Amino acid sequence: MLHALLTATALAADASGARPGAGPPELRWSPLLDLRTSAEGASVGESASVQVGAAGRVGVEVERKVLKARLSLQLSQEWAVDGSPAGGSGAAELGEAWLSFSPPISSAMGLTATAGVQPLDQDAGLLIGSDDRRRTARFPLAGLLTLRAAPWRLDGVVGLGGGPAPEVPGPEMEARTPFAAGRLSLGRENPVWRWEIAATALQLLPHTDEALLTAGLTATAGLNRVRLDAAAFVQEGESAPGILARGRAGLAMGEENRVVLRAGFMARGTDENPGFIRPLGTSDILGGWLGTLDSEAPLRDGFFDLEATLAPPLRLHAEAHHFWEGGAALGPELDLDLAWYWSPLAALRLRGSALTPWSPAEPTRLAGALTFEASVP
Repeated sequence: MLHALLTATALAADASGARPGAGPPELRWSPLLDLRTSAEGASVGESASVQVGAAGRVGVEVERKVLKARLSLQLSQEWAVDGSPAGGSGAAELGEAWLSFSPPISSAMGLTATAGVQPLDQDAGLLIGSDDRRRTARFPLAGLLTLRAAPWRLDGVVGLGGGPAPEVPGPEMEARTPFAAGRLSLGRENPVWRWEIAATALQLLPHTDEALLTAGLTATAGLNRVRLDAAAFVQEGESAPGILARGRAGLAMGEENRVVLRAGFMARGTDENPGFIRPLGTSDILGGWLGTLDSEAPLRDGFFDLEATLAPPLRLHAEAHHFWEGGAALGPELDLDLAWYWSPLAALRLRGSALTPWSPAEPTRLAGALTFEASVP
């Protein structure tokens, strides 16, 4: 047993470029594997559907001194119960392909430049980010520059493309709005408290007839067990500005803060301009997990958010929403996600969502999924 373990360790070290007594390897590489299989059901009123799906990414990451590169391919397919295709591309596509450069400057300063097809996420996906629960998002072609000079940080990005893959591939879904964005933040952190404030500006490039300029402020703070965050964005529109604002207050409880309960409120759009454009996504991750709310009407959402580690392998995430759409009370939505991490690299996940409108003219919407997810590393 010991001999086999030592042999496997030696082979892994040799593959990564290490040599006994030679210190850290100049070239390091690691495989990438991300898989998801699922069985999903949905019900709207009296109609129902069931489908199964599989999605995955496989690739490799290579690092040499100040350079790091990643290349991966992805594949996704969904089938109805009769075996007919129900979504996904059904063919291998480019997942990520990027090169990163991080030259050493000093202990107080850092610089990272990344170019290529890569995932982007800022401010928890409020403005720049996409919903990728299905592992099917198409990452944008982007250039990202990050400069850190404590306590300041500056992020600049130029991007094109990306967003959730369409259920039915077509040329009209291939083109996305190109954009450029900058984010300047100032923050401090120690074991007791932390805070950060940031200013963000995003420009949708002029050849589109959509809104052009978005500007906003975000702030996060924590003191012992208290968690606070707020964000407000204003977007230029033809008739009136569009808005997106969210505030949350939370409390961490239990041993090692294993339970976090938050309450918050979100507002998107106004009567004069109900929409708000997030350039990387067609779905709104802020309006519940069902993603069925009308983007042509202003949306208000009062919610509770619970994250809990029930036991080391069991994690629960639950959200309770109450929506107002176009000024009228729409109804509550309950979202549950229970994950069993039976290995550090794999999880069995049960998800469910239910939206029950107050109006009898609106159908009840239900969705559920049982998924197996695995990733390396």
